[in-house]
Parts: sequence; C-alpha cells; structure tokens
Amino acid sequence: MPLFSATSPRKSPTRRTRGIGGRPIAAAALALAAAGARAQIIMDQPPRDLAGIDIAEKRGAQIPLDTPLMDHTGAAVRLGDYFDGKRPVVLLMAYYTCPMLCGLALADLQKAVRGLNLELGKDYRVVVVSFDHRNSVSDAAAKRDIYVNDAVPMAIEHRRPPSPGDDVWPFLLATEQNARLVSDSVGFAYRFIPETGEYAHPTALMVLTPSGAVSNYLYGRFGSTYGEKDLRLAIMDASRGKVGTVFDKILWACYHYDPARGTWTMQAMTVMRIGGAASVLGVCGLVGASLVMRRRRLSALSGGSVAASAPPRAVPAS
Repeated sequence: MPLFSATSPRKSPTRRTRGIGGRPIAAAALALAAAGARAQIIMDQPPRDLAGIDIAEKRGAQIPLDTPLMDHTGAAVRLGDYFDGKRPVVLLMAYYTCPMLCGLALADLQKAVRGLNLELGKDYRVVVVSFDHRNSVSDAAAKRDIYVNDAVPMAIEHRRPPSPGDDVWPFLLATEQNARLVSDSVGFAYRFIPETGEYAHPTALMVLTPSGAVSNYLYGRFGSTYGEKDLRLAIMDASRGKVGTVFDKILWACYHYDPARGTWTMQAMTVMRIGGAASVLGVCGLVGASLVMRRRRLSALSGGSVAASAPPRAVPAS
C-alpha cells in the first residue's frame, strides 16, 4: 500500500493521526505546528478531500521514453537516455522541495541501494523525476549531492558524467506537462494544494524493464527501508533473471510477487521442485563418486595381482 503526503496549514491539529505502520505522529505534527511550520501529514490512507491521489498500478505499460527532461546540470535529456535495453531502472517520482515524505523515500532508497547485493550502474540504474515544475537545477543538484554520493562508487560520484547514459542515478526536472506525461504512464497521481503551496502525493518505487515497461511496484514503510530482498527480486524480475549471482537466480525462481500483499512470497511448489532436483543430483553425485572410487580400488588390486604372478625377468649374462 502506498504512503500518502499532505500538508496541513492548521497550527493546532486536534485529530490524532496514525502514521505508517500504525505509529501515531500527532506529536510530531504538534511539534512542527508549535514551531510555526506547516505539518506534512503522512498516512496510510488519503483523507476524503484527497480522493484519487493514489497509485493505479499499470504493469506492462510502456513509459514515454521520448519525453524531454533536464538533468541536474541543466543539460537537455530524454527519459529514454537512461534505458539501454540491458539494465532495469528503478523510478521514483518525487519533488525536491518536499518538506517530508520525498526526503524519507529518498533516504530509504539510498539505504536500500547501499545494502543491495547488486551493483548500481552495472546491474541496474535509479532515476528520480520531479513532478514539480517549479524545482530548479540547483534543487536537483543539491538532492543528488545528498543521496547519490554515499551510494555510488567513488569513480562515479565525483565526476560529471560525459553523457546522460553514464549517469547511474540522475535527478531530473520536467515541465508541468511532461511531469504529468511520465507520472500518468506509471499510474502516479498527485495534486497541488494552493493553500500550502505543496503537493499531496503517494510514494512508491516503480521498477521498469530495460526497455521501459512497468514491471513492478514497491511500497516503503515509515521508519524502515524498502525491503532489500523485495527490491533485489523486483530488479531481477524486470531483467527476467539476467542480473545477479547464481544464488540470486535460484532465489528469484523460488519467489512470486503477491500484488495483494505488495511483497514477494515463497512458492512452495517451486522450492519443493528445486529441493527435489538438488536431492537427486546429490544422490547421483554420491553414487558416481562411489563407483569411481570402487573402480580405482579394483584397478589397483588387479594391477598388484598381475605384478605378483608375473615370472621374474631373466638377467642377461655380461
């Protein structure tokens, strides 16, 4: 289930709001209000006045790769520049001046990338697209400096990519129309709130195939990160098992994505088949090794008996 973000202009909220995972965040909202700041409320379900601000999953849909965008350096790029037909792409829709939820989502994504048993840039790529057309190049560059430098190799993080295709974690900007074009293609809805100047929006990771088709959705949890196992399996699924180690591929074969739960669950039948095949191979290996050892012993014994029964060789007289 996606998480939702909405800003509240009230300075003294009285309703107790449940946070993600059932944790109350009324105290945090009150603290922000006491400080004179707008409280951005994070909740599991959108309030009635924000109906329709949700994620309508569109697995299999093709995103518009020819959409013009701008990177953190101000260079004109296309969304398709980050799809090479080989590596899956993890897409996050966010905006760089978001007071709370987008920062939490980026921090969770950074933590997941650092702990992932896949190499960013080699096995997959991350792309962040801002849906706020007011965001600037400096906003994108600042966010990239915060979240990318600790997650990518030193050889990549301290150099400006010579071309968009070399940037393994770009922070992109879009016009209002193009932001809608990208977000609609993955079913991501958001709404501008004039009273607060902020956006109400959900959050999730969209995992895309190397050709730009929507493969899967992952939803985070407040106070924790996107599951490393779920993210790894989603990336492998988007690549159809072409990335990862042999163990990763066996693990991928044992799991199936459950849309109702929004997570990967183990397939008992597949596990039993793999376990049965492994058992048969193990038994065959033991039998084969036993036969080889038996033949070697028989060969050694046969060679020894022949040597013992052979007549002594005559020594010619000198």
